[in-house]
Amino acid sequence: MNFKERLEIGQQLLMERQVPNVEHGNNLHTLLRLLGVLIPPPYFSGFGFNLAVYGIAYAIPCGLLAWYGAQTPMNFFGIFWSLLPFAGMLGMLKAWHYAKLRKKHHLPVWSELHRPASVFD
Repeated sequence: MNFKERLEIGQQLLMERQVPNVEHGNNLHTLLRLLGVLIPPPYFSGFGFNLAVYGIAYAIPCGLLAWYGAQTPMNFFGIFWSLLPFAGMLGMLKAWHYAKLRKKHHLPVWSELHRPASVFD
């Protein structure tokens, strides 16, 4: 089963279980898919994977804003590393939110997502 089929099955499952935020993949996931990075929707990803994705996704813009707003010339990577704990906390909150929703709605992990068996198979 390819990524697109699994994504359609996941979206159908989210609608059946009436999971909020049914666009199933926030702007970050949509942008990454447009760029060719095929990552599973956050509802079907594990806590660690979501933590990494959202931690990095928060660290980059925070680092860019701090670097741009700095009054003195500073090394971008120095600012990036200093903001990494803050971005990690934001990523942890987002990952915790998706883990809580996945547990509440009894959603499977991405690797366990499969098409329901047909009567005619």
